Amino acid sequence: MNLETNTVQALQASVKAHWTAIHFYKLIAGQFGRWGYPKLAEHFKGEAADEQMHLDKLIERLELADVAPTCEGESLEPARHDVQAILAQALALENGAAEIERAGIQTAREAMDDGTSHLLRHNLEGSEQSILELEAELRVLSEIGLQNYLANKV
Repeated sequence: MNLETNTVQALQASVKAHWTAIHFYKLIAGQFGRWGYPKLAEHFKGEAADEQMHLDKLIERLELADVAPTCEGESLEPARHDVQAILAQALALENGAAEIERAGIQTAREAMDDGTSHLLRHNLEGSEQSILELEAELRVLSEIGLQNYLANKV
């Protein structure tokens, strides 16, 4: 299977975003676990696993076209001892991924590549769901305060 150069670039951009998210979510899951917030730790372990599934599909799509995936992401270190900042970082990460996926969908449509478009639409749905969840978490944190928020995450 052949993919147009622009489509490959869109897939590679999504691969990079997913590597970054996996690394970040694993870091904060460990951080929350060490801080004694198992619900937050488990949530972000699940997010990392979801991102890994998306990444696997992206790599599979690239390999069908005999293209080696870019196997590196950006180094994004979580804020230290600031739950609200960490959640805001995760939200920014998901918003960035959604932008990449929207652009990739458009690129795939222009190339008449329904397979890539479908894959990126599926990933976009996951990003948009994560955005909604993170916005809700930040709203709750703002409304009830940090101490009450964290008391619910033990």
